[in-house]
Amino acid sequence: MLQNGEFKKIAVKASGNGVRNASELKKAYLHVHENAVYLLTHIQSIHDAGITDVPMHGMRCVSYWANADHFNSLEEINCGMVDGVTIHIYHDAESVAAVHGSANRARRAAAPAQVESCAMASTINAADPYVLANYTRNVYEGFDSYHASHRIAMNTPANGYTGYRIGVELETEFTNNADRAQFTSTPRNWFFCESDASLNGAGCEIITIPLIPADAKSRQTWKPICDRLKSLGATSWDNNRCGLHVHIGREILGDTAAEREATLSRLLLFYNLYLNDDATSNKVFGRSRCYNERTHNENQEFAAVKTLGAQVLKIKDIADRVGKSVKDRNNAARYYTINTTNDHTIEFRKGRGSLSVDRIQTIITFCEAVCLYCRTSEDVSELTLDGFREFIRATVPTTNSLYHYYDVVEGDC
Repeated sequence: MLQNGEFKKIAVKASGNGVRNASELKKAYLHVHENAVYLLTHIQSIHDAGITDVPMHGMRCVSYWANADHFNSLEEINCGMVDGVTIHIYHDAESVAAVHGSANRARRAAAPAQVESCAMASTINAADPYVLANYTRNVYEGFDSYHASHRIAMNTPANGYTGYRIGVELETEFTNNADRAQFTSTPRNWFFCESDASLNGAGCEIITIPLIPADAKSRQTWKPICDRLKSLGATSWDNNRCGLHVHIGREILGDTAAEREATLSRLLLFYNLYLNDDATSNKVFGRSRCYNERTHNENQEFAAVKTLGAQVLKIKDIADRVGKSVKDRNNAARYYTINTTNDHTIEFRKGRGSLSVDRIQTIITFCEAVCLYCRTSEDVSELTLDGFREFIRATVPTTNSLYHYYDVVEGDC
């Protein structure tokens, strides 16, 4: 019997109902989610826009295929029809390699075994929203000194999830210590409350444990907390002093140490070339610069690429040298937009603090998407702003606030 979370690379041929290039093999995946088998493709004519909770693995389009109980193995699935389109599925190694392999530089699915492998966010108990069901139950309460959380045992997923996790630091300020105490005195299992010298005397930094991605991005997770903070008169966005920092486990960058280092080099180059000064990116984060930010403009190699154009990165020696130079500078100091000085995470520091659930979801999802997009090609010159927009359109549910920040052209493949 098929198990939820199963995932398989396949090749398909599709014909009928306006499908282009019907004789060509196309890249696709089969994915088992909540006891159903879904076909993930780039074939727009069979996309079901009503399916919004299935991990897309870098593809644009999703179609329901069958009840998972009907099969013992995904390899039993070989032919069918969806919305008038006939689909032939190929499992053989040669066909799969032709559309997924690196020989034709086809893009790999971004971390398929890890992305949202816990499909559901934690159940929120309305009577106790400070406790998330997916985690062990060590109790945190009170208000601690700066970085006290580094010395306390972190709760961990209690549901078997083993993929990368996301931690969030949200800064906020209260009018007085009494209001702050009303918030921090409540027992909880998924965040700490600490002081921070950059905030006013009644400031509070909310630091989450490493969360399952579905929980970190869920409105359900953040709404009770943000509503409570606002009811106590706390501010974040409006005082212009607070930040929202996102830590993501380095597992998101690759399965091996070598893959992670290579992805990190591509990420830093792509981000600094295209996103650090991009108007839409700045709109997502809520500001154009983070506190005390250093830039790479003084880096001669990087400045040369900006002058000559990203096409020079098609030359591997140049791409490798510039990527190493940018990464070395990042590793030497934490005050860059992306802080790489932590051994186990990368930290996005540009977010402006906010008590808007939509803004929090947008910033976290954006940071995750940057990491995953930079895994889709081993050639940094293939990573473009347009490609990133398409990736967001293909992988971010329409119900997620980030989806609406990018004007992405739809199209068949």
